Amino acid sequence: MLGGVGAGSAMNAFERMEEKVMQLEAQSEAIAELGTDQLEKRFEALGESDEIDDELALMKNQLAGGNSAPLPPGAATPEIDPELEKLRSQIRGS
Repeated sequence: MLGGVGAGSAMNAFERMEEKVMQLEAQSEAIAELGTDQLEKRFEALGESDEIDDELALMKNQLAGGNSAPLPPGAATPEIDPELEKLRSQIRGS
């Protein structure tokens, strides 16, 4: 009789441990999915933001001595163009 009780208790304890492991695995998977999703959303938000491009254009314009209106995308300031061309010619000559 004592042998049957011991085996049943051990089996119940094993089942409870198994359930606990399954719960922890499910929680871990849920956290991993949520974390990945949040990270992807943050990267998407960074990619959609034009703040950096606008700030860079503003800085280029300020270096050129102009007003604070942003330059069109891809436009270089007059002071930087000769330096840029010099560097390009050095690279091409190498």
